Amino acid sequence: SIQRPASDLVDVPFQELPSGVSYREYREGKGDAVVQQGSKVAVEMTIRCKSFATANEPGGLKYFSTKEDTEFNEIAWTVGSGEILPGLEEAMMGMRR
Repeated sequence: SIQRPASDLVDVPFQELPSGVSYREYREGKGDAVVQQGSKVAVEMTIRCKSFATANEPGGLKYFSTKEDTEFNEIAWTVGSGEILPGLEEAMMGMRR
């Protein structure tokens, strides 16, 4: 089992982008590099549908988790390559690596 830092357990509020995508950044990157078009990124993430929130999943029904649905507990891609949903790329822009 992977040990997670205590910061992963904090209930971080969602940020909403102009497109309507909402996201939460649990651990801010410590590096100087900032995600932009062409950046290669690898992230841990859970994708939820807020429209289907339940008592057990108030943040929305989970339909993808790198922890449960990938072999390496993360997903990697090049921003702008079209490999991932545009809203996910939009949420990544400006984050530190």
